[in-house]
Amino acid sequence: MTIIDPENFESEVILKSYTQPVVLDFWAPWCRPCLQLIDNIDQIKDKWKNEFHFCKLNVDQHTDLALDWKIRGVPNVKIWTNGYVLSEFSTALTKAALNQYLHTIKEEIHLLNIYKTTTKSLSLPNTPHIETVIDPDNISTDNLLHLCRWYLVHDTVQAIHYMDLMSNENELYDAYLYLKDLLEMVQMPYSDQIVGRKVWAAKNAFQKKDYKATYQFLLQGHQTANTTQKQQLTNYIIALGQFLGDQHQVLSIYKVQIDKIFLQ
Repeated sequence: MTIIDPENFESEVILKSYTQPVVLDFWAPWCRPCLQLIDNIDQIKDKWKNEFHFCKLNVDQHTDLALDWKIRGVPNVKIWTNGYVLSEFSTALTKAALNQYLHTIKEEIHLLNIYKTTTKSLSLPNTPHIETVIDPDNISTDNLLHLCRWYLVHDTVQAIHYMDLMSNENELYDAYLYLKDLLEMVQMPYSDQIVGRKVWAAKNAFQKKDYKATYQFLLQGHQTANTTQKQQLTNYIIALGQFLGDQHQVLSIYKVQIDKIFLQ
């Protein structure tokens, strides 16, 4: 596994993820589950070396970098693709569970890549459903989040279905909350009021995966919103940032405007 530090983080994780998905394990030497997980990854990584780039980062040595990525406990493993975090987990998975998880991620990335080349419709005819690689009788919270995240831009009804299967008390509560906020946004009915029109436009841009336009409409709506509406739109803006990941290029475009919102 490649050892990550602040000097090579951008090249080995962010930039590398544009050519090959990156598996980054945040760990600490005093953490026994971390050591077990590293051992398990070491034993299966050769099988996946053509599919994933495996890395690890010692949070004791690089605390600031870990905090930048909101690491609150270890082990924590994040999967990067195309510059953003696609998925993560925070348990010491067994070798069998790791293989299943990576297989699921590989399939999801495959579907995402197909989507990028599909311009005629948001639907994906003749492509396998991601459910085919997940055991329907044993769907973990992490897999439910995968499915909900995937269907957010493909099928709102299915996204709601998988959200409803999740408990609001789970180990990935933060991710659950931001998906819940985005689901609220994509279900927002049309309104003649200016803020309602902006959210409606943001919703449609989001479902077309035009995230730059999504931010534009949300920020425009925030400028004219009342106090209650501002909080709602702030939640949507935060949720969109979580959905895209901290390093997504769109966030850098609107960073100044977004920072002003948080200072209000």
